[in-house]
Amino acid sequence: MKFKLSLFIILFLNFSIFSQWVQTDGPNGGYSNEIVQVGSELILSTSGGIYKSTDNGFNWELSISGLPCNIKVNALVEHNGFLYASISRNGIYFSNDSGKNWNAINTGIDNLTFYSLLVNDENIYAGNANGGVYYSPDNGITWIDKSNQIGNIQIRDFILFNSKIYAAGTSLFETSNNGDTWQVVNIPNLKPNGIRAMTSENNILYASSEGIVYISSDNLETWKESVINNNDASITYMTQKNNIVYLTTSFGKYFYSNNQGQDWTMVQIPNTNSFINHLFIKNNSIIASSSSGLHQSSNLGVNWSNLNNGINSLEITSLKKNNSNIYVGTLNQGVYFSNNNGESWVLKNNGLDNSNSLAINDIFSLDNSIFIATRNGIYKSNNNGDSWDRKFDPGTNKSNQGLDYNNGSLATGVSGSGIYISIDNGENWNLAQTNGFNTETSYISVKVYNNIILVSNQSGEMFVSNNLGNTWNNISITSSFHLTHDFELINNILYAATSKGVMVSTDLGLNWNPFNTDPKFVKDILFDNNYIYAATNTGVYIADINEKIWNPICGSMGKLTTNKLFLNDNTLFAGTFDSSVWKRNKIIGNLPPKEETSTIGINKLSLCSNSSPVNLFDEIGIPSNSTGVWSPALNNSDGEFNPLVDAPGIYTFTFDNAICDCDDYLKLEVSLDGQANAGVNSSITLCNENTSINLFEMINGNPDLNGIWSPQLASGTNIFNPTIDTQGLYTYTVSSSNCGIAASTLKINFVDKPNAGINSNLTLCNDNVSINLIEKIEGNPDLGGIWTPQLASGTNTFNPTIDTSGTYIYTVNNGSCLSTSELNISITESPNTGVNSSITICKKSNPINLLEKVDGNPDLGGIWSPQLNSGTNIFNPNIDPEGLYTYTINNGICQSTVELKITLTDSISVNNGFEIDIVDFSNANTITINNDSKIDYEYSLDNISFQASNVFYDLNSGTYTVSAREINGCNFFETDVFILDYPRFFTPNNDGVNDVWKIKGTLNLEYNLYIYDRYGNLLKKLDSINDNWNGLYNGTLMPSNDYWFKIVLENGRIVTGHFSLKRS
Repeated sequence: MKFKLSLFIILFLNFSIFSQWVQTDGPNGGYSNEIVQVGSELILSTSGGIYKSTDNGFNWELSISGLPCNIKVNALVEHNGFLYASISRNGIYFSNDSGKNWNAINTGIDNLTFYSLLVNDENIYAGNANGGVYYSPDNGITWIDKSNQIGNIQIRDFILFNSKIYAAGTSLFETSNNGDTWQVVNIPNLKPNGIRAMTSENNILYASSEGIVYISSDNLETWKESVINNNDASITYMTQKNNIVYLTTSFGKYFYSNNQGQDWTMVQIPNTNSFINHLFIKNNSIIASSSSGLHQSSNLGVNWSNLNNGINSLEITSLKKNNSNIYVGTLNQGVYFSNNNGESWVLKNNGLDNSNSLAINDIFSLDNSIFIATRNGIYKSNNNGDSWDRKFDPGTNKSNQGLDYNNGSLATGVSGSGIYISIDNGENWNLAQTNGFNTETSYISVKVYNNIILVSNQSGEMFVSNNLGNTWNNISITSSFHLTHDFELINNILYAATSKGVMVSTDLGLNWNPFNTDPKFVKDILFDNNYIYAATNTGVYIADINEKIWNPICGSMGKLTTNKLFLNDNTLFAGTFDSSVWKRNKIIGNLPPKEETSTIGINKLSLCSNSSPVNLFDEIGIPSNSTGVWSPALNNSDGEFNPLVDAPGIYTFTFDNAICDCDDYLKLEVSLDGQANAGVNSSITLCNENTSINLFEMINGNPDLNGIWSPQLASGTNIFNPTIDTQGLYTYTVSSSNCGIAASTLKINFVDKPNAGINSNLTLCNDNVSINLIEKIEGNPDLGGIWTPQLASGTNTFNPTIDTSGTYIYTVNNGSCLSTSELNISITESPNTGVNSSITICKKSNPINLLEKVDGNPDLGGIWSPQLNSGTNIFNPNIDPEGLYTYTINNGICQSTVELKITLTDSISVNNGFEIDIVDFSNANTITINNDSKIDYEYSLDNISFQASNVFYDLNSGTYTVSAREINGCNFFETDVFILDYPRFFTPNNDGVNDVWKIKGTLNLEYNLYIYDRYGNLLKKLDSINDNWNGLYNGTLMPSNDYWFKIVLENGRIVTGHFSLKRS
C-alpha cells in the first residue's frame, strides 16, 4: 500500500525530526537567480529550488511544496502578489500564498523548459528553451504556441513597454496582439547575438547586447548606443530603480547609470568572479544573485557580505576524509571543511586565488596532507586546508581531472595532455607514456591500485596500465557509448560506474558484463562489506553484491541527482548536484532497508498523565489529513494520542512521497510525566561582562522546559545577556492545562569582572635573564592572579633556564568572577657560534674555511666582520688581511658572536733537496719535481693552481715557474724552467701561417742549430738571434722533403731530429 505526502513537508522536516536523510547545514550558497518580494517576504530562485526569507534575506528556507523532484528554477516572476516559476522540463508552476504551496499550470507544456517569463494580468508569455514563445490568456489554464515569425529563436527576456510586448532574441521582436504576429524592431548595428536583457524607465527603453546598451527615447523610432567599459563578458540582466538603470555582467561586476545611459559606473563585488544574474534593490540595500550565491550591500554597493544562510544549492564534486575532518569540493566555490561530522561547514579557500582554482574536480587525503585537483592545477595543504600551495600547473586552458594515490604514487589527468604521476607526494610530476592512450580529450576518473592505473574520459573510453603508465590498454565498453564516472577494484573484480549502469569485469577490463538489468545513470559507487551504494541521477541506491537488486534510499532527500558518496564510520554522506550535502545512518541488516535502520533521530513529546488528547500530526509538523499509517496504531485513527488509553513510546508515521516515489518515516517519542516542575528558588552572581547564559540551566531542581520568564528576557527565550538584561529577581513559570502551574525565582547579582589582560605571545632566548610575565601581558592586567602551570619561582618571574615553553594561563578571581588570559611563550635556542679562537696561517697557503678553524662546532648561516673578500666563510691569505674577525649568527630572536684572531706568517724559501726533471722535444712533454725530504708538498706551474702530484704531463713548449709549497707549514720552493720543442713541418708559401721553421720555447736560451738535407749537406745555421729558416738555400727554394737538424744548447746538451718542408 502506498501513502502520499507532499515534498514540501518532507524537506521541511529535515530540520526538525531528522527522518532518514538530513540535509546538513551547508555548504551554503549555489547558483542563485531572481529575487522577488511578496509582502514582507523575499522569494529566491536557485538551481536547487525556491527559497523564502522573512528577515530581508538574512535567513532562507526551502519553499517547494508541490514542486517536482530535482528542481531547477529557470525563471521566477511576481505579479499582483502571485508567483510564477519556470521549472526545467516541467513547465510552469503558480503560487497564490507567497510560495508556501505551488500548483502546476502546465497543461500541454509539462515537459518543456522556459528561460523567460512575463505576466500581465491574466496574460502569461513564456520563452521556450528550444525556441519560440508560448502564451496563456487565462493565467495558465490553457497554453498556445505563439512562435509565428520567431520560429526556433530562443527568447531571453520580455518587457511590457508602451502597451506592447517586446521579446529579446537574435533581434528585438514586437507584438501588439498577444503574439499572433511578431514584428522585428530595427536596431542599427545590432550585435550578432542579439538582445540579452531589457528594462525601461521614464518612457525610455534600454536593450543590451554584448557590452552595448541600445537606448530609444522616441518609441523605438531611433536608437543610440552606449558602450559599457567592460570586456569581461556580455550583459546578463537589466533593471531600474529610482531613475537609475542597472545592468549586470560577469566577474562579480554590475554597472549603473543615473543619466539615462550617458555614463556608467562599475561596482565590483569582492570575493566572487561569478556572473551576476540578478539585482534586488530596496531602499539602500542591494542583493546581488550570482553563480556562487547571494551578496548583500546595505550602503548601495560600498561594502558587501554574503547572504547565503540556509541556501544549500551547491553542486558537490568530491567528498573526502582526513583524520576526523571531512572535505567537500564544489563546482565553483572551492573547498569546505567540517570537523563535526557535517554539522557545520567552513570555507577553506586561502591560496585558491582565481575562479579556475575554485572549481574542484577531485580531492585526495594523504597522511596529514590534502590534495585537490582543480581547473587551475593541483594544490596541496598541510594545515587542514587553512592555506593551499599549487604543486602542479597543467598549462594554459588545461585542467586537472581525477586524482588518486596508492603505494607511493599520485596520479592525475590533464585535459589534452594525458596522465601525470608524482612519486614524491606531489612535489614533482612526470607525464606517463601516451602510446595507445587518448590524450585529445578530458578525463573523468583516475584510480590507482598498486601499479595499476585506471582512467576514463569524456570520449566514453577506459584505459588501464599495469605498470604505472608505461604502457596502456584500451578497455572501453564497445557495445555502446558509456561515460564512466568511477572505478572500484574489489577482490580482483573491477566495477565501473557508468551512464548506463554499473559494469563488472573479472579480467581487469578485457570483458565487461552489466551488474544487473537495471541500468541507472551511476555517477559514483561505494562498497561497505557486501553492500554497494550507487549515486545516480535519480538518487541513492543500495544493493547486495550477490543479489544485485537496486533498493532506493531516498526518504527525506527524495531522488535528488547525486554526484558523490562517502562513508564516515556509520554515517553515509551524499554530495548532490544542486542541494549541497546530505547525511544519514548507513544501512545495517537485510535489504530492502527497514525504517528502523534508516532513521537518524526522533522528536520527543512530553505529556502529563492527565493531559487532554494531542494530535500527533501537529507535533511532527504535517497536516492532520496526511495519508499514511501510524505504528503502533493509535486508538484514534485520526492521529490523536490520548494519555488515558494510548501507551507512551515511539510512534512512527509511514508515508510515500507522491512526487519522488519514496517511502518516508517520521518518528515521535511520547512520554508521560507528572505535575509541572519549575525547579526551586536559586540565586547566581554574574560578571557584568559575561557572555550570554541559559537561565534555565541555572535553576536547581530539574525544571520542565517551555516555561516563561518574568520580567521577560531581551532575547525572548531563556538566554540572559548581562550586557542588556539587568540584575534582579526573575520568576520562571511552567504552566499546563492539565499539569497545573509551578513557579520558581532566580536572583541575579552583578559584580565587575577582573582584568586578566588579553592573550599575548612572547618569544625568549634560552639564555635570557629572568623576566616578570605580568609586564609581558597586553591590556594592563590586575595583580594578584595565579599562573597555570605554576612558575618555578612561585611568583610572576619566568626563568628561561628553568621554566619551559608553552601556554601559560593567568587567572584573576575576585571571588565571584574570574578572568583569564593566555601567554604563549616560545623559547628559542641561541645559535652556536663556537668559542673564541686564534690561528696562524702562511701567506702563501690555500684559502681556508674559517668555520673549520673556530672551536666548538659553530652553526652555519652567520656573517663575518670585517667581511671576507669571498663573501662566504673562505679566508684567502693572499687577499684577506690578518687581524681580529668576529662571527655573528642572528636567528631573528637570538644573536651570538665569537672572535677569531688570524695571524699571517711569511713563507720560507728553500732550494735544497729539489731537482727538476724535464722531458721535452716529444709529443708528451713533462716536468717532474723531485724532493728528497720527508715534508709533504703540493706543486704548481703558475703559483695559482696547486696539485698533490709532482709530475705535470702533456706540456706545451715555453717557460714555466715551477713551485712547491709545504702543505702543513710555510716552506716554499720556486724556480723557472724551459720546455723545448720544434714543429714537425712548415709551409713557406708566404700565407702567414707556418712560413718559417724555428725552435719552440727558446726564450733567453743560447744555442746553435744546424739544418741538413737528407744527404748530410749543411743548409742553414741558426742561433738565439737568427732563430728561423724560411726554406731557402743560397736564394733557392728547397723542395718538399724531409730535413734534419742538430741543436747544441749552452749547457752542452745536444738534440737531433727531423721535420718536413711542404710546398703546395
